[in-house]
Amino acid sequence: MELGVPCNCQATMPEVLPNTHRMLEHFPNLPFTLNNLTHVPAEEGADSQAARDLLALAQFPRTYVNFSVAFMRKTLENAAAKELFQALVQHFGARRLIWSSFATGGRSLAPYIDTMKRGVAFLPEADQAGVLGEGARDLYPSLREHLPS
Repeated sequence: MELGVPCNCQATMPEVLPNTHRMLEHFPNLPFTLNNLTHVPAEEGADSQAARDLLALAQFPRTYVNFSVAFMRKTLENAAAKELFQALVQHFGARRLIWSSFATGGRSLAPYIDTMKRGVAFLPEADQAGVLGEGARDLYPSLREHLPS
């Protein structure tokens, strides 16, 4: 923790969020990312127990939530998923939400970026920038050295 190296919780599921909460109580300033929305069912919205457990982790100032382009696609098609995204922005703030894409094989990132831009279009410009990369650059400062032109 003294080195400030971010930790990533790769295999997260809603049922382990209470344990994650207890761990973060002991290490509240640990730079920590939760992958894949901890597999919270997006179609259940922000009021499910899993979503409430995830949102409760927002009290830890260095905890970030990672989500995929597939989740953002759901927010464009499903009102409950969009409600969950809005709750994440409200609780964590846009700069603690990090998107990822697993595009491989030389595929272009352009369609993924387009989906992300459409998904955050309703947010204020600063929040759009937070989700689209500024939050990741906060967590991983070396990314600032390699900004795309």
